[in-house]
Amino acid sequence: MRTHINEFQFNNILELIKKDYAVFAPQKINGVITLAPLANKKNLRLGAKSVVPFKKILWPDGDEYESINKIAFLGLPLCDVHALHILLKKLGTNAPIKRNNILIIASDCKRDSTCFCEVFNADHLNGFDLYIESDAERYKILSDTELGERYLKELKLKESKALKLERDKVNKTFNINNELSILIADKDANSDFWSKIGNNCFGCSACSLVCPLCFCSKQQVKIDESIEYKWDSCFSKSFSEIQNHHDMRPERKDRIYNWYHHKFVRSPHENDDFLCTGCGRCITACPANINIKNILSYFDKTIEDKLK
Repeated sequence: MRTHINEFQFNNILELIKKDYAVFAPQKINGVITLAPLANKKNLRLGAKSVVPFKKILWPDGDEYESINKIAFLGLPLCDVHALHILLKKLGTNAPIKRNNILIIASDCKRDSTCFCEVFNADHLNGFDLYIESDAERYKILSDTELGERYLKELKLKESKALKLERDKVNKTFNINNELSILIADKDANSDFWSKIGNNCFGCSACSLVCPLCFCSKQQVKIDESIEYKWDSCFSKSFSEIQNHHDMRPERKDRIYNWYHHKFVRSPHENDDFLCTGCGRCITACPANINIKNILSYFDKTIEDKLK
């Protein structure tokens, strides 16, 4: 169903959802876009890109959200919607919350210069239960599942088939050159390139911490013999250490290459998905100004042409 809703109807839908789910949304809090429990709607920023993505809500380090088993994400940008599905697919039975316990309410992205979601076709209208766009004093809303449709029907809203969304205009023809994975896989042929990137990298792990599709973790056995999972990063020196402190990736160039190899070679080979949706968070977070768009363009001219 496609239709318009006003502010009053939007609030009614929110109240219905809050009865069934813990609602998390991007909000401007202390000047920073944060994905947090929705307490005050005046802070809501539909479609805004939070600094830390949804993965820290699904899989918290502490016990802050561990008792929550049904989550609604309100106002996720489309690139995060695509990333959420990839992450749940990758984690499989190890996913802390299953898809049927997550209500996804997407929204039109608030793009900036770091975004390149179109490269991974992560800017399309799919994968959500509801989609909302601001439209002057009203909202455009679209349901894509029976669950999303149910909330609209509860308000007895009428279909507006002629209603057009901004995302309807998205070009769906671009595809990444299949040679990208092959070229990145050939580490020796690009040894000087990775050495240069490694020399610039600080090894701080910021890129992996803000990436919605980095899921490196470490296990700790607790006193009661249960296993606790905590976030980690493959940029951490201890992450690749094995017995006798032997480091399988001793230099930063090895670790940054491993990061790109995992996202653009190993994952598409094993799971048919790149571990990137072009959200650009890693660009913003990197203190060394390493730009993933420039690196991918180096390997694939079709990406370079698309990003001009």
